[in-house]
Amino acid sequence: MSLTDQPPRKPQAPFAQGLVASDSSYLDEAAAQAALLTTFDTCDSCRRCVGRCAAFPALFDLIDESKNFSTADVPTAQWSDVLDRCHLCNQCVSSCGYAAPHPLALNVPQAMLRAKAVRFERGRVPLRDKLFTAITQPPHGLLRWPGVRHAINLVSRSSYLRQIASSLTGLDPAARLPRLTQPRWQPAKSSPVRTTDQEAPTHQRLPMRLVIDVSADGVDLPAELFEDLFKILDHNDIEHTTADFQLGALRAAAVLGDSAALLRAVQSQLPILAQHAKQGVGILVLSPSNAAMLKVTLPDLLAGNDDAQRVKSAVYGPMEYLHARQVAGLLLNDFRQTLGQVNLHVACGSQVFADGQAAASLLSVVPDTAVNTAARCSGHGCGWGYKRDFAPLASHMGKPLFNILAQGTPDNIATECQHAINHISQGLEGLPQGRWQDKKPEILHPLRLLCMAYGL
Repeated sequence: MSLTDQPPRKPQAPFAQGLVASDSSYLDEAAAQAALLTTFDTCDSCRRCVGRCAAFPALFDLIDESKNFSTADVPTAQWSDVLDRCHLCNQCVSSCGYAAPHPLALNVPQAMLRAKAVRFERGRVPLRDKLFTAITQPPHGLLRWPGVRHAINLVSRSSYLRQIASSLTGLDPAARLPRLTQPRWQPAKSSPVRTTDQEAPTHQRLPMRLVIDVSADGVDLPAELFEDLFKILDHNDIEHTTADFQLGALRAAAVLGDSAALLRAVQSQLPILAQHAKQGVGILVLSPSNAAMLKVTLPDLLAGNDDAQRVKSAVYGPMEYLHARQVAGLLLNDFRQTLGQVNLHVACGSQVFADGQAAASLLSVVPDTAVNTAARCSGHGCGWGYKRDFAPLASHMGKPLFNILAQGTPDNIATECQHAINHISQGLEGLPQGRWQDKKPEILHPLRLLCMAYGL
């Protein structure tokens, strides 16, 4: 069915007032289903995103296997598999020909998010999925108890305990899990960055002061990564502090479709984030997926909310911010070590706001360093690839990326997506040995490479 054969579609107008999850019509099942079908109809007519992530192949297979090759003929219950594969990375929006400013204003992640919320509200999310989310993106209060991280690490290394965890949560017993580390600093409980009562100008220049979100410290992001960032900021005399904005809980609620938890997280954290933005403080978020939530998902969801729009302009990925300072002549270039050939994976979340190209540009400034970028999905999906039902598909989706990262004789392989490092490492080990010359490089974060270049 071509786009011209279909009835005229109405643009997907955002909810203008406040959080959409608090609007009763947002959780209207018939309206949400209609919006989802409108979105999928347009996707079917285009299909440019077939290899973008695991959700689109499943979508198109359902349509192709239906009676009349139409979304209308796909049973409603079958869309659940497509929803399960969408982790709201938003990269499809950046390449969508029907997204705003197109008259259709298509926004696939927002349609998915609304359908997820309705499904959760109707009690159609299995307890196993809730447990899986609690394990892979847990609230940090529990993990701050002494010994809890150590106990989880022991479970992840035991094949017997992994089998038990798999039966309870759907966690794949063979997936390589990250080691939970204990942060060696305490995040601030308030706002320690120097503030004034005067708001920053509307067109704020590059912020000279930073507040760093450490809500993912030691869980999906290791403590060592934050320490690398602190070294770089201190080396360049950049004023910074830390705060726990609980972004992991916010994102987990969105992916699961728990609109009530999402509402609570937004009401709790958005005013705090907005206050930093008003005072001209940059908000540095190391997790690309969490940054994408603040720069894309929430601003789209809260189209009429000034705080959400203000925060959007204040959020930076670490390499995005450091590259902006380098372009402005405000970053030291006293590099002591070359990095050679770097094969860099541009994370899905980073593709949304060009952070990946910033990382490549910044690392290229290091003498005798050549950076090759690979802007493809790793298949991991910030925990989706840990699921027993999807782990084989996650590995299959990641194969093109694994092959690109192994090309040539890289001295370093890097990814901005710390979530996916173990998944990529496992995938690279599955490549034929002939792809490597002397050794398989360790997979590092660009911040670690920058520390190496500085000699820190």
